[in-house]
Amino acid sequence: MGFEETAYPYTKPARRSSWRPEVKQFSQRRFRFLLRCTVAAAVTGILFLVALHRQYRHDLQEKYSATIFSNDSERRIHRSEWEASAGSLAERPIQREEWKRIGGGWEGEIFLYEDTVIKTFVTTRSPLRNCLDSSSSPTRIPTEIPATLVLGGLQDEVAEDADFLPLKGYLLAPATETEPASWLVLTPYLPSGNLQNVAMRLRSENLNHRDLDARFRPSLNRLLGALARMHGEHGLCHDDIKLSNVFVTDYLDATVSDTHWVLADFGNVREVTHPYHSSVICTRDSEQNADCRINDAVRLIKTYVTFLRLASIDTVSFDSAFWAEIEPWSELYWSAVKGARLGSGAAESFQDNSLSIAPIRSGEPTPQVEGAWSLGCLLGLPCLAQRTEEEMERGMFVTEDKARLFGATGTLLGVPTGEC
Repeated sequence: MGFEETAYPYTKPARRSSWRPEVKQFSQRRFRFLLRCTVAAAVTGILFLVALHRQYRHDLQEKYSATIFSNDSERRIHRSEWEASAGSLAERPIQREEWKRIGGGWEGEIFLYEDTVIKTFVTTRSPLRNCLDSSSSPTRIPTEIPATLVLGGLQDEVAEDADFLPLKGYLLAPATETEPASWLVLTPYLPSGNLQNVAMRLRSENLNHRDLDARFRPSLNRLLGALARMHGEHGLCHDDIKLSNVFVTDYLDATVSDTHWVLADFGNVREVTHPYHSSVICTRDSEQNADCRINDAVRLIKTYVTFLRLASIDTVSFDSAFWAEIEPWSELYWSAVKGARLGSGAAESFQDNSLSIAPIRSGEPTPQVEGAWSLGCLLGLPCLAQRTEEEMERGMFVTEDKARLFGATGTLLGVPTGEC
C-alpha cells in the first residue's frame, strides 16, 4: 500500500510574546523622566541659592556700609581732633592689667578702669564701618566714635541736661605680642547701670506697675523728646534701642520720679536714608519697619513697658492688664504698636500721646480685667506670660543668622565691606 506525500506550507513558529522588553523600556523612560526632573530641580535650587547668596551679600554690604552724617563737620573727624584725643589719652597712666573685664565677645571686650568704661574693637574682627582721613591713608574706625561725638560730645562726665552718653576719648592701640591692634572707646562709668540693672534692684522694693509708671513716665517722655531731636536735627536713627542701651545717671531715690535716663551705645547709628533700613535683613527677616524712625520710637516704648514688667513685683496682674489694655501704660503700648504713625514725627507723636495719658497711682480704683485669659491659661499653662514676653520681644532684635549662612560669611568671603 503506498503512501502519498502531502505538501504543507512552512509556517514560521510564532514568537512567544514577552512582557520583559516592554517593562525594561517603560523603566528606562521613567528613569530618564526622573533624571530630567532631578537635574531641573537641582539647577533651579542652585540658581535660587546663588540668587539668595547675592541678595544677602548685597544686604550685608549695605548693613556694614558707612553712616553718612548730615554735614561736613559731623561727617568727618578732623585729623587735629583725633590727634588731640589721642594725646590726652596718652597722658593717662592706663595699664591693661588694671582693667576689670565686665563684658564682651568676638569683636571686642568691655572693661572698667576707675571711673571709665573702655570698649575695645579688634580691627581684624570688628566690621568697622566708618573711615578716618589721616595724613597717610584712610583708617577704618568704629561708627560709635563719630556718632557719639555728634550726639553726646567729648566730655569727661554726663551733664545734668544730657540726653546721650558722651565720649571721654578714643585711641587706636597698636598690636602687641599678645594683643591685636584695637580701637579703644572711652565713656563715663555710671554706677546705676542700665535699665535692666535698675529693674532687678527695683524688684526688691515691692512696687506694682502703677507705682513704677507714675515714677518713671517722666523719664520716658524726656527720652522720647531726645529721640525726636536725634531724628529731626541730626537725621540719625539709633537702630538698637533696648534695656541694656538706656543708662541711668543718678542713683534711684523714692522721692525722685524723674530719674535721668540717657541713650548709649551708638555703634549701630545710621542716617534715616541708609539703604540697610529697606534691606531683606532688616524688614523681612527681622520684622522691622523700613522707616527707622518708627522702629526707634516703637522700640523705646517696648523697652519702657518691658522695664515696668521686670521691675514689677506682680507680673501676673501686669500681664492681665497688658492684654486687656486697661492701664495707661498698656494703652500707650498698644497705640504705639498698632496705631498709624508718621515716620518723621513718630517719637514726638508718642511723646504727646504719653503726656495725654496720665499714669494711675495705686490708690485709685482698679478697672475690671476682662478677656485676658484663654482656656489654656485657665488650665494652668504658662501661656499668658509666654505670650507677653513674645509680644514684647517681637521686632526688638535684628537677626542676620540667615544672611550670614547664605552670604557665606563664615568662609573665606567674610563680611563684605565697602572701600574707605
